[in-house]
Amino acid sequence: MSPNPNAKTPPKRGGVGIPKRPATPRPAQAKTAPQAAAGTGTMRHKGYTAKVTYDDASGLLRGEVVDLREDIAFSAPAVAQLRREFHAAVDGYLLDCATRGVEPAKPFSGKVLLRMPSELHRKAAITAAALDVSLNDFLVASIEVGVARIAVARPDDQS
Repeated sequence: MSPNPNAKTPPKRGGVGIPKRPATPRPAQAKTAPQAAAGTGTMRHKGYTAKVTYDDASGLLRGEVVDLREDIAFSAPAVAQLRREFHAAVDGYLLDCATRGVEPAKPFSGKVLLRMPSELHRKAAITAAALDVSLNDFLVASIEVGVARIAVARPDDQS
């Protein structure tokens, strides 16, 4: 059977008179630093915590001890190696402190200087007063709630 030369074929989308379908909008994604990529996590050793990121450009996992003033960073191509590097970095830090006769820094003092917009400060103070608690107690409770919510959403990152 031969095709009918008089039959009309529907025009293709994007052709004359037929508009292309609008592109489906994609959700906005947060911008990240060039070296940071897909995900982050944490590791713990002897009371210290490291933030772990994947660097797509180098193909390496990178770690950074987050609860010290000293910059302690390490990297490795695999998780098991990264964990060994983290342990070695913390153990090396503790050994260095012992050799120098200084007390290793405690991971956290419990004191935080917090900067926030003045309007948020005002709202927090009003809310604390309405609840009959100090601003400090209100902020501590608010942070506890936030940390708990994130722990539920990202259980693998918490230790």
